[in-house]
Amino acid sequence: MRDPRIHSERKRIIGRGFASIKEEQEVKIHSLACRAVANIKHEAERGQADVYKWWRCLAVDVVSEMSFGKSFNLLHSGGKGLPLYTALSNAGPSVVFQAVLPRRLISLFKWSPITWLREVGQVTETIFNRVTAALGELRVSSNCGPSIARHLLSQEVKGKKPSLNDDELSSEVSMLLVAGSDSTATTLTYATWEIVRDPELRRQIEEEVGSLPMNFTAKDVEVLPLLNSVLEEILRMYNPAGALVERLVPPSGLSVHDWDIPGGTMVYTTGWLISRLEDVFPEPDRFDATRFLHPTQEMKRAHVPFNIGARRCVGMHVARMEILITLTLLFRECRGLRLHHAMEKGMMAQVGEFFIVPKAGRCEIDFEGN
Repeated sequence: MRDPRIHSERKRIIGRGFASIKEEQEVKIHSLACRAVANIKHEAERGQADVYKWWRCLAVDVVSEMSFGKSFNLLHSGGKGLPLYTALSNAGPSVVFQAVLPRRLISLFKWSPITWLREVGQVTETIFNRVTAALGELRVSSNCGPSIARHLLSQEVKGKKPSLNDDELSSEVSMLLVAGSDSTATTLTYATWEIVRDPELRRQIEEEVGSLPMNFTAKDVEVLPLLNSVLEEILRMYNPAGALVERLVPPSGLSVHDWDIPGGTMVYTTGWLISRLEDVFPEPDRFDATRFLHPTQEMKRAHVPFNIGARRCVGMHVARMEILITLTLLFRECRGLRLHHAMEKGMMAQVGEFFIVPKAGRCEIDFEGN
């Protein structure tokens, strides 16, 4: 969406929806994260657990719970084999194809004899239809709790002009589902990987999260120094949304480092490059769990994993809360985790066209002594 006026209005509308469920967010996230960690623990005790799979299921269930007041329940099924799980897994390539190919050509993908291409061609339709069905259920069901969509639909009941029509609402919630699932799952996966492959770091994290009371809150985890430093370093090194993003220069133009850019020029920004400025982040390609314990002002300015200004991620606070609570639960409930022996060098290399994800598409862990 390039029109800043329309984007600002849409963001304001969705922002009101997030604000309407602020009190319920933490409880819902904690409950779903507990379920995800229990699934991982169960599998790891019996062999190995693919945390990438379970973090994906968790992220989808959190976004759907926030959006509709009722999750899609992927944590119950494990996700794999479900059309929605497959569609979200292929969302990155779909976004790229939509940016560079005619819509008519993409519509032909669904009849391709190549399975992957056929699945990519069905991404938009699959996600949109699932969201539309959930919205339809929300209109007639009393079993759904407070949610972003319920808040927006309530404007109609009050006799107010709807903020968004049905197609616009389905489109916005679909984007929330895409933007909030793989990005959060990937961040959780790389955080888990970096912690468990370093026994000393894992031990320190276990001690830190273990010091919290049983009924810890989001405010408790927000002040854990090492865990928060690890999260910021993960977001710096493995930012899942670090691909090129289009931006339109304002009509007045822009001057950057003696370069004059005319108004209306299309430019591209990428947080991935900014996060690797060597004069700001020494040894930028090395993971340093303590890097953000005492960040400099230059580091704070350059570290913008959720973007900045009007284009800042509307769900960034929910994402941070989800990641911190989930990691806290994982390393409280599952002490002694390690990488499974099947995890080879290079499997966690970053790949992707729009969303940046692990190359192998999985991250397997087990317990020491298994």
